[in-house]
Formats: sequence, C-alpha cells, structure tokens
Amino acid sequence: MSSFTYRAPQTVDETLGILQEQGVKARVAAGCTNILPDIESKKITECLLVDISGLDELKGIHLIDNKITIGALTTIDQLIHSEVIEENAFVLWQACRQFADPLVRNRATLCGNMAKPSPAADGVVPLLALEATVTVGSLTTGKRDLPIEEFLVGPGRSALKPDELILSVSFQGNKPLGSFTKFGLRKAMAISLINIAVVLEMKDETIVKARIALGSVAPTAVRARQTEAFLCGREITPEVLVQAAELVQTEINPIGDIRASREYRLHLAGVLLRRTIEAAMVPVSELAQKQLSDDNDRAESSQPAQAIQEDLEDEGEGIPSKVEIEAARPLDPEGSRINEVAIRVKVNGIEIRASVLPEASLLEFLRDQVRSFDVKCGCKKGDCGTCTVVFAGKAVKSCLVLAAQAHQQEIWTLKGMENDQLMHDLQESFAKHGAVQCGFCTPGMLVTAKSFLEQEPYPSREQIKAALAGNLCRCTGYKKIVDAVSAVAGARV
Repeated sequence: MSSFTYRAPQTVDETLGILQEQGVKARVAAGCTNILPDIESKKITECLLVDISGLDELKGIHLIDNKITIGALTTIDQLIHSEVIEENAFVLWQACRQFADPLVRNRATLCGNMAKPSPAADGVVPLLALEATVTVGSLTTGKRDLPIEEFLVGPGRSALKPDELILSVSFQGNKPLGSFTKFGLRKAMAISLINIAVVLEMKDETIVKARIALGSVAPTAVRARQTEAFLCGREITPEVLVQAAELVQTEINPIGDIRASREYRLHLAGVLLRRTIEAAMVPVSELAQKQLSDDNDRAESSQPAQAIQEDLEDEGEGIPSKVEIEAARPLDPEGSRINEVAIRVKVNGIEIRASVLPEASLLEFLRDQVRSFDVKCGCKKGDCGTCTVVFAGKAVKSCLVLAAQAHQQEIWTLKGMENDQLMHDLQESFAKHGAVQCGFCTPGMLVTAKSFLEQEPYPSREQIKAALAGNLCRCTGYKKIVDAVSAVAGARV
C-alpha cells in the first residue's frame, strides 16, 4: 500500500480545511517541480498530497490602483507573457525569463518558488527588491500579509504555518528602473552562483531610492541596505560604482561549495552589482529586445551524428486500446488498490480510464500503464527533458507532473504526432542534418521543437536555442539539432 494519499480540493476554503485538519502531514502540490523530485529522491516518503492546481481563484495577474497582485498558481510562463509584468516590473520579468528552462516554466509557479525558498531562488530575489508582500490564508487566523523579508526564514524555510496557504504576492507597480542578473555554470537549469536584482528610483540623474537584493550569498536572499543608503543622493559614475561594489561585499556572507568558493562569490557580487546597476539605466525597450536575443544561448558542438531511427519505440509495443487499459487498472474505486486515484484521460486521442498511485508521475503512468515507450525515462527529476510530452496544451517534462493531475486532461506524445505534417517535417530535417546520435533525447527534442514552432513559426536561431534549453543531449550534438529546427522554420517563410 502506498504511504501517500491524494486530495484535489475544489475551493480555497476546502483546501484550508484540509490543511487545518492534516497539519504537517499535508503537502501542497501545484506545479510539482519541487515536490516530485523530492519524492523521487526519498526526501519525502509519506504525506497527503493536496493538489490545488485546479483552483482558478488563485490564478491571474491583476493591476489595480498601481498595485500588482499575482495569484499563487500563476506560472512563470504566464508572467513572461504578461504585459503588466514586463511594463511595470521589468526586474521580475527578466528573472522569469532566466528561471530554469521553458518546459519547467510551463509548470512552475512564482509562489511555489517562495514556499520553500532556496537561498538562490531566482523568483524570490526580484520580489525582495520590489519590496513585495506575501498574502497567506488560514481558517484559524484568517488572512495575513507578510513583507517578503519576514516571510523568508532560512534555507528551504518560510514563515508559512502548516495550516496556511499562500494566496498571492503583491507589490507596487510604479514602473521603476530595474534589472536582474543571474550567474550560473550553465545558461539554463543552473542554480545561481549569485543573482542580483536592482530597482532604482531617479530624479534627473540622481538616485532617490535604491533597492538591491542578492541570492546565494546568505541563508536567505538578502537586501544590501548599506549599499542602498550609500547610493541614495548620488549620481551614477564609475567611481560610485566601484565604491558600491566594494561596499556590497562587506554586507554578504556567502559559503564556499562545489560550485564556487566564498572568495569567488564575493568577487562576483561586486562585479555583477556594477553591471546590474548599469543595465538598470538602459531603457526597458532596449533591454527587453536584448533579452529576447541573448537568453539561454547554448554551447554548440559538431560531433558526428547517426541517421535517425524510423521507429523510436525501441521497447517494442504500441499504445494499448482503451479497453486494455481499463482491464489492467479499473476505474471503479472498489476495484482499485487502496489509496489509488481514479483518472480519466485522453492520450494521443484515445480515452483511457485507470487508477494511479498518489505519488506516481505522469512519466510513470505513460510508460508503466499506457506503455508509451516513446516517452523516455531519463533523470526523473526535471533536468534532462527526455520525457517531454504535451500536457493540457503545453510542452512539459512528464516526470514533473503528478499522474493524478492528468484527470480530464489531454496528453500527446511523439507517437500520437506521427501523422502531423510539422512533426513529419521535423523528423525529416533531423535525419537530413544528422541531428540524432544515440537517439535517446530525440523524442523529447522533437516534441519541444514542434510545440515551439507552433507558437513561434519564424524564430531566430537564438530563439530556437532558448526554446530547446530544457532538453539535454548526452552526445552534445546541439549544433545539428538547431540546424534541423532552423531548416524547418526557414522553409515556412
């Protein structure tokens, strides 16, 4: 019997009731980009999974009386595509564009990034610079508003009580100058060695107010208040920037670890602060254009590639029929194992009824029960992208979706796209350009590329690289993969 149980409340009040009843035994699940890797690594071995992903009242971005409120279930991708965020909170918009990778951004939520805050959390640092307020709710104490500095308690710890739920995060949208810089060992899916957010309010050439937040330099993201005070009342000159860079290093206390030494992080803090302040002074329109062309630039390789395999289902069997699935795992709760969750889902156009374990991922459901072996099993923690499918209209890593969340949703895998003309063109192009070597990452690459080209029919080469940032090629044959996708896009002009 599974040590996990699952509930999907229909309202916020119902959710709060469950949290009040279950306390620390309950874990809130939404985007699942943190909780499923924790289950896979055995950091979580038992709990009640409270799936709030269907609570529409916690979704959306609202600008009222110059105050921006972001619902707890608003995804990073939705923030990127929000004109309200780009125009009024550019520092947050920049951070979202550098958050993880496009596939993760389709699932991850900003408030989820805050709930168990890493010292390096890319979503938290700009909110700190924007002096955001976190609104949480409880049946016992009602709503309360916490300044984000009070909300952040320690590594992976927040001020959220067991019976509380994050409802929203808000801040003033007065269009301040701002910029965000992330420095990692890779351009995507990398934990920041340091990240910095700067927000400036100016009067002519003089700084009236400065807000500087840094991540990966202390147990939580922190404000550099002495440096902020130093900048106020001054014009930005090379001399002032040098002094600010020296001062900020005295306010932080980074650790040394396998990714960087303490000394290197201190040096980075000074260098990146200067660059971030300079970037904050550039008009937003210019920065946005640069961001679109520069984000997630991939290193290229020209290693030899093998011809594409015509049949990617190297483990043999095709997708079974609806009847076969129902016979294997019945929908009737009385016929299901204890704790299992009954779901009805469409996979590649075929309606399937099944029962799944509460903690099972969509990847496990597709491979173990649907026998869809074109969905490859790689890292099982959201790093490699080999398990990419289209879920509810978005390309996602199926290892980061609970199988139970697939109820009443539609899923498409590579096999289900075999008669699609765009997919046919991509497969031919992959073969022509030698974009397949071992072939293991190819299904995920193709699904991501198709989803991207449907949204952006005529992309630049840099946009293609950014779109594929969440799909790792173990053979490092990125150049030929980008060539193949570029060729298909070019043929559509």
